[in-house]
Amino acid sequence: MEKIIVSGQSNLPLSKSIAINTGSKLADVEIEYFANNEKRIRITSALAGKEAVLVQSTIAKPDEYIVELALLADAARSAGASKVTAVMPWFGYSPQDKIFRQGEALSSAVVIKMLEGVGIDEFHVFDLHSPLVQKMFTADIINHSAMPLFSSYFQDEIHDKENWVAVSVDKGSSERAEEFAKAVNLPIVRFDKARDLQTGEVTFLKLEGDVKGKKVIAFDDYVSTGGTLFKSAEYMKKRGALEYHFCVTHIVVESTLEKVAESSVDKLITTNSIHIPETLLSKKIRILDLAPLILI
Repeated sequence: MEKIIVSGQSNLPLSKSIAINTGSKLADVEIEYFANNEKRIRITSALAGKEAVLVQSTIAKPDEYIVELALLADAARSAGASKVTAVMPWFGYSPQDKIFRQGEALSSAVVIKMLEGVGIDEFHVFDLHSPLVQKMFTADIINHSAMPLFSSYFQDEIHDKENWVAVSVDKGSSERAEEFAKAVNLPIVRFDKARDLQTGEVTFLKLEGDVKGKKVIAFDDYVSTGGTLFKSAEYMKKRGALEYHFCVTHIVVESTLEKVAESSVDKLITTNSIHIPETLLSKKIRILDLAPLILI
């Protein structure tokens, strides 16, 4: 079945890259605004009998982009698409996967129900924060990993493996760190942290292994305000690490990138799951393209 890439407004550069990598056309989409800021969406490309691949990262303006994605899905059906696939590199509301207080919405489940309700047949996401979210889908879902990009990047960068070590910064990142260490053939060091649920303050508890005189590579699925990122860099440098490299699939708060230049982080390697304006880039930041991993 022929595929056509239909881009939302959140990440047009990634949509174009996916179109190139899959040999697909990019659909023509009209988005108009009424005086009250409601959107009117129309897909003018021919979709009859084809698969419409909608690309949208629901970040920065998550509520707006989620509604926009739902309208694009309905427009694709109206245009005759035989299948509607959503590529959501960052799945908005995915960290909200539990109810902590009575009367609280299970936000991730609400978003999933809404998007499935407009006829999206299949979802492609990257490094979901919680396996609980994947179980909430009734439609097909493929949870891709960005780890092949990070592994390939460092296989080209590392020429003196005896001077490098992979680090697991907490229990949640342990699996990623182990996968990377195995792929690149590096030793692994672990340290644990505790977070105050009221203030969000992070405290590092213990370090299992030695980082003195080493170049350190750490991992996480997403960074929000960057508290853990910057404190972990300082923690490692105080214990003798020569360099601190941090791999993260998603940067969900753009302003965090402005702080990287003045931090103890030597290199932040992330992806284009979320569009990052060039004005926020620096010599310390490297962006890897997810498009080659999306084998739709």
